[in-house]
Amino acid sequence: MHGFTLIELLVVIAIIAILAAILISSLSSIRSRTSIAQSTSNLRQLGNAISLYALEHNNRVPPKLAPGTTLFSVYSWTGKRGSNGIYKATGADLRPLNYYLGITSPDDPCEIANYPSDESGNYDTYGSAYAANTTHPTITYSAQDLTRNTGATLGALMNDIASPSRFVLMAEKGGLDYAVWGALNTKTLNSKNQIAWNFLFADGHVEFVYPEKGEITTPQYTFDRKQ
Repeated sequence: MHGFTLIELLVVIAIIAILAAILISSLSSIRSRTSIAQSTSNLRQLGNAISLYALEHNNRVPPKLAPGTTLFSVYSWTGKRGSNGIYKATGADLRPLNYYLGITSPDDPCEIANYPSDESGNYDTYGSAYAANTTHPTITYSAQDLTRNTGATLGALMNDIASPSRFVLMAEKGGLDYAVWGALNTKTLNSKNQIAWNFLFADGHVEFVYPEKGEITTPQYTFDRKQ
């Protein structure tokens, strides 16, 4: 009998390294798919909540200004109490979609407003990792109605949406930033090395979208309810 030669040991080590790399890659892929699936489920539930809200509010989506608060924000539709400023002052009970999610106490968590790959910490800071399509100061026809600059107490009418299968109601915050503002948070690329996010559309479907930088309207999606 004889022991391994140096070359045999090196071959074994190389094989182990290759197998480990394959395993790590597979685990990363599984984590990524799990995160996408969780976020898809969250947005579908939020879509159901928007539909219920609209049924009770003359077929309108929620306003940008959370009722009874000073929270004029893309994060106002849902979420928990944030960690600073107006977000800390706005409890979960004041974010309009939460009622339809069974969240009625100010300090209740809102896990539906979070997803595993929210590396920027939006859920902890602002109370939600998802943003409503109420953000752009020059888009007259976003999900915010024409009153948005004079009180913002009304959301848009669902009937005014020209293309429900393309119109974005909510999105993972990074996706909205990239499509509407052309802004990319580098944290988005740290672990996934991709720039794709889940979008919730007005017809209720959720899609994993690779948006075009700074493009609010494309054949695949639109942030303008008149297009």
